This record gives sequence, C-alpha cells and structure tokens, in this order.
Amino acid sequence: MTDVEPDQEHVFQFDSLLSPDFTKCPHPYFRNMRDTNPVLRTPSMFGEDTGTVWLAKHEDIDAVLHTPSTFSSKFNRSNTPMIPINYDPPEHVLYRRLLDPIFGPKEMKKLEPEITRRANEFIDAFIERGGCDYAEEYAVPLPCSVFLELLGLPLEDLPHFLRLKEIALRGGASDGYTRDDDPARTEARTEAEERFERVIAERRREPRDDVLTRILNCEIDGKPLSQDEVLGILHLFLIAGLDTVTDSLTCFYAFLGRNPERRRTLVEHPELIPAASEEMLRYESPVPFVIRVATEATEVRGCPIDEGDTVMLLLGSANNDEQSVADADDIDFDRDANRHLAFGGGPHRCLGSHLARLELNVSLREWHRRIPDYHIPDDVELEYATMLRQVEHLPLVFDEVVG
Repeated sequence: MTDVEPDQEHVFQFDSLLSPDFTKCPHPYFRNMRDTNPVLRTPSMFGEDTGTVWLAKHEDIDAVLHTPSTFSSKFNRSNTPMIPINYDPPEHVLYRRLLDPIFGPKEMKKLEPEITRRANEFIDAFIERGGCDYAEEYAVPLPCSVFLELLGLPLEDLPHFLRLKEIALRGGASDGYTRDDDPARTEARTEAEERFERVIAERRREPRDDVLTRILNCEIDGKPLSQDEVLGILHLFLIAGLDTVTDSLTCFYAFLGRNPERRRTLVEHPELIPAASEEMLRYESPVPFVIRVATEATEVRGCPIDEGDTVMLLLGSANNDEQSVADADDIDFDRDANRHLAFGGGPHRCLGSHLARLELNVSLREWHRRIPDYHIPDDVELEYATMLRQVEHLPLVFDEVVG
C-alpha cells in the first residue's frame, strides 16, 4: 500500500475486466492500482475456496513469470490441457524443444512473401471503395488465413474455428465471462476436438508439407506424440493463432486512425515500423493479463498468497509501469529499449511471437505503402471486446491511396 490518494473513478476490481470503460482505456485503472494497491487480494474469481491475487507492477510480474516452480501454469480446468502453455518445466521444456524450431525466426521469415501477397490481396478487395471495416475485412482474415494455411487446416472451416475460438475465450455468457465448465465452452471444445481429429486422421493417411504433419512426426524420448498431446497443441493454436494478432492489429489501427502524425511517421519512415510495432504492443497490450496458480504459500510486497490461489498478472499494467518504463504514457516510435511483456516472459514466453511480429510488421508496411492516409469517422464510438482487447468493428475512411 502507498499514501497516494486513490482515483475513485478508476478503482480496479474483477468486474473492471468486463467494463466498457476499462476495455476502451485501461490505463487509468492500472495507474490507480499501481499507485495505491499494486498487490490486490480478492475472493476467487472462479468461485472457489481459494483467493485471487492481482499484480500490477512490472517488477513483480516479471519475477512471477520467471518462477514457474512457485507460480504454475498447470491450471487448466478443462479436459484438454493446452500444450505447452499448461505445463511447467521440465515437461514444458520438452514440448518447447519440439515446437520452438517450427516457429523460430528463420522458419517464420520464409513466410514473408506469402504474408505480403495475402496482405495486398485483401487490400485489393476494398481499396477502390475508399474505406472498409478494418477488423472484419483485414485484421481477422489476414492472420487467420495465414495461420490455417501454415498449420494445414482447411480454410473453408475458418468461420467455424472463429466461432469456436470466441466461445473458448468468452464462453456463452452475455457479459463476456463464464467459468471454464460452462456448457457452451464444453460443447465448443468437443466440436473443435472432433474437427481436429478428422484433420489429424487425414494427415496421418496423407502427410503434407505443413505444421500439423511436422507435429505428428515429432517424438519425445523416441516416442511419437499421443493423440491427446496433439489435440492439446491444436487447442492452444485455436486460441493463439486465431485471435492475438487480430487483437493487436485492431488496437494498432484504432490508435493510428485517430493520430495522423503517427501515421505520417510510418509512411515517411518505414524503417521505424518494427520499433513502432513493439511500442504499440507495449502501450496497447492486447493481451492484458495472464494467469498463474501458486504451488506453495508465499507473498508479494507483504501480501500473503496461499497455495492454490489464482495469481492474475496484469501485463497491460506492467507494460505501462512508470517505474520500469521511461515516459510510459508517451508512444515513442524511437524508444531504444522496450522491455514490454506483451508476449509474456520467462519459460512460457509466447511460442508464436516471431510469427506475430512478422505479420504485424508486414501489415503495417504494406498498408501504409498503399493507403498512407486514413481516418476513423468522428461519429464512430469504438467498442472493445472483453478479456482480450480487440476492436470488434473498425470503420476506416481512406483519404489517400496509392493503388
């Protein structure tokens, strides 16, 4: 606790995650929490006997991410743990040794021509209209089609996979949050598993040059992965591959669509795009939190954490912590060092970060090469999704196009 007077309008609590005001601009809530109560203990958000502890400071969150022996990722409440995210070392290390080379920077770099082609193909579809719904016509189909093609899943199944992904993330509740054992989530997991099993069977009969075939050929200690292990990997891909890059793109362009000086910087200095992408990942933090579970009694900043407590790591707060990020409220495309945690940290750092960075950078490059000036209509009130931060509809009007 500190002596800073709390901002009564932006008091952070679990319900904040579902609040339109929070999802639109979480920074005042995070700042208030860092200033007044950087470690917050509440009753369990999952309705269990244990508690939930929320962490807001970069230093604390980074330390937890690097201590999986005390703060475990092995907490999945469904029948199918996601691999490797729901495993801790040493099992986690075995899976990452298999998957890291598949999604390594050299392998992902090979995809740049194809991602460039797809980006321009989507732009071709609407550039002459003078505008588009950026989320629906670009931010969703571009990374999703790239990922399905990479993995070897049928492109025609994209609408089904998107629907299952939404239910897996937000359940069947109208408020955007339900427990993992919610019937809608259970049904979605079952349907996804049935679709995955059909594709797995096809690929075992007829191997292809795709990621799924490579996964089916992987071995641990001389033994191929089991069917359950392959399904666990695919369940993670369903969430991560079909959502996080889309979230990031919509957040980026919501910012750029109302900040013309930033757009001009990217148009005039495309060499800054990689740094600009990192900076917008830091500031926007489309994945605002991750979860860990305490394996033993411990404490953070004097706050007790009991064995079995859920620990919520507010990455969005850590990424804008003034004590760890100089001039955190400024979006600086020239920032020299960027220690953001948008991809997490420690051994569970995002497996797909190299692919995500490539897609984000290619998208920013190709879009601003062809559509250098655009804006969001003044009368549009943007709506952000709960849990993972995403603009659901993002109308853009093109003020200048190159063709």
